[in-house]
Amino acid sequence: MTEPAQQQEPEPEVPPEGSSDSRAWAVAAHLSPWVIGFLGPLFIWLAKKDDPYVEYHARGALNYHLSLILYGFGWIVVGTTAVVAFAVFGVEVFALILVGLSFLAFIYLGLVPPIRGAIKASNGDLYRYPVTIRFIRAPGQ
Repeated sequence: MTEPAQQQEPEPEVPPEGSSDSRAWAVAAHLSPWVIGFLGPLFIWLAKKDDPYVEYHARGALNYHLSLILYGFGWIVVGTTAVVAFAVFGVEVFALILVGLSFLAFIYLGLVPPIRGAIKASNGDLYRYPVTIRFIRAPGQ
């Protein structure tokens, strides 16, 4: 018996390689959140919607950083509850481990995928962020 094919969202039609100007804007879309948060990719996405290469990268970066914000708020609620529960029951070491691992996870998620995206964009390749909610969809989807 064969397994049914998993349906994945089709990749939009984007030129596989942008011009050097397009690549620079795409790299900026991936790295700008380190300076001004999700506003960097948002401004680039709004300003460069006419360039499909930049639009693809800026939209991906914007969706990823909006997703991280949402995950962060959720983790604050869950993490705070867990830390209080651990502290109440006298196992503070677990609370410290939980806080430390959470901090490391968000540092990793804030650094590694944007760097990968910037490298891919500078090489003229497409990049799709992991664990991303697609708040903003490609034109025509």
